[in-house]
Amino acid sequence: MPDADRDDTSWYVPPARSGSALARPRSARANVLPRRRAPSAGPLAIVLGSDEVASAIAHDLRTMGCAVVLSDDIDPPGALRGMAFVNAWYLGSAELDGIAACFCSSVKSIPEVIDRQQLVAATSWSWQGVAALLHPDVLIDARFANGGVAEPLRGRVPGLFTIGCGPAYQAPAHADAVVNTSFGTGCGDMTIEGLLPETLGERPRLGGAGDERFVVAPRSGRFRTQLRIGDFVQARDPIGDVNGTALAAPISGALRGLSARGARVRNGTTVAEIDPRGEPSLCFGLDPRATKIAAGVVRALGALAILPGQSGLDMRVDS
Repeated sequence: MPDADRDDTSWYVPPARSGSALARPRSARANVLPRRRAPSAGPLAIVLGSDEVASAIAHDLRTMGCAVVLSDDIDPPGALRGMAFVNAWYLGSAELDGIAACFCSSVKSIPEVIDRQQLVAATSWSWQGVAALLHPDVLIDARFANGGVAEPLRGRVPGLFTIGCGPAYQAPAHADAVVNTSFGTGCGDMTIEGLLPETLGERPRLGGAGDERFVVAPRSGRFRTQLRIGDFVQARDPIGDVNGTALAAPISGALRGLSARGARVRNGTTVAEIDPRGEPSLCFGLDPRATKIAAGVVRALGALAILPGQSGLDMRVDS
């Protein structure tokens, strides 16, 4: 968790903000937000989660001119930290393919961060609290992209569009639009009315390795490690522990995934992934599957008329 007093964003000096073709008038919001948030700014999105999927969504939306707030619990366990903004919760900042995230321990510092070009706000404040302050256009839940049971989002805040990512969501019962996050064919498909696959399918093999490349927490607790993303390990090398229960590498390779030191994990949470190809550079950058999901979110925003010019209706799924 970053220092509680770390709200300074002076380490990042962005270029002057330019106009955007995606901008649309939001004069009603101008009376609510601090002065730095211009009425002509692009749509504002709250993205729930911090892993590679949530981060890819935040990255793409910020690139397209949207203001973005990432909201997740304190000390998130996401393992693919080289492909996500997770480190912002631990180091105060993180960078992913040209976009930076800055952790905001105070909700009052969020408006200044999201007003800066190429900068995403990361926070552990509840999304309801952030929404009450900023009055966003859309809420995107990426926490269940890899499975789980989600609560309905639609109608939680009047006038707020909602998008659910993963098999836990169906439209329009749970959200205004849903995006397919399966590992196979159809990943990134979206619908505003219809059914999506209820299972994720099998994870693709990586360098010839299947599920044996993953290490999961044997119990709930705090994960501890002295290693870093990209480090090379041999099979049976120690990689860390959860509340004193030691964990070892199941195969040899580079640490593509590794939860942060101090991460709060639950029993069964993935805390490490080993890439048998052994190339550290492959452990960083946008995840290909997450990029497809992010593209589906962009199409959903087009279908909901939040991002004009983005075709979404042609991606509707009916079965």
